[in-house]
Amino acid sequence: MDWNKGGESPDERLTAIDTQAILAAVDAVDALREHFGDQYPALPPVIRLDLLTLHRLMQEAAAGARDNIGLYDLAIDLADRIDAV
Repeated sequence: MDWNKGGESPDERLTAIDTQAILAAVDAVDALREHFGDQYPALPPVIRLDLLTLHRLMQEAAAGARDNIGLYDLAIDLADRIDAV
């Protein structure tokens, strides 16, 4: 952020600051809170647990597991949730 933009006095500089970037950051944080702040504070976020479950299912599939339907459903669900962020 260029603090010298907009003029010589502090008031002129303050009025020249684009606060839309700050609001965009707030929107981004709100979108992330929906995904990362979804459990009781002592528990990890559901999306983290789902990613670990996907990892386990992928490892099982690589080891020859035949029942992979949960893997595909979870992968699609996670992709949709991540794309929404």
